[in-house]
Amino acid sequence: MTEKLSKLTKAKLIERIGEMEEQLDYLSQKVEYLEDTKYDEFKTELGLTYHTDEEWINYIKRIQDLNAERLRDCNELSNILKQMNNQRRLI
Repeated sequence: MTEKLSKLTKAKLIERIGEMEEQLDYLSQKVEYLEDTKYDEFKTELGLTYHTDEEWINYIKRIQDLNAERLRDCNELSNILKQMNNQRRLI
C-alpha cells in the first residue's frame, strides 16, 4: 500500500478493503490448515490420534508420571536387593 489512503477515492478504498479481506481469509485458511496438520508426523510415528495441544500435553504428563513411578519402583527394588545381599553375607 504505497498510496496514501487520504488520496484514494471511495471506490478505491472499498476495492482495497475487499483485497485485504481476501488476504485475511486466505491467511486464516492457512492458519487453520497448519493447526490441523501440525501433529500429523506425531500421529503417524506414534499411532496416536491426539489433535490439540492440551491432549498432547496430557499424554506427555502421563508418560512422565509413569516414568517417575517406575523410577520409584526401581529404587525400592534396588534397596530390597541390597538388604537381601547384606542378609546373605550375615548367614
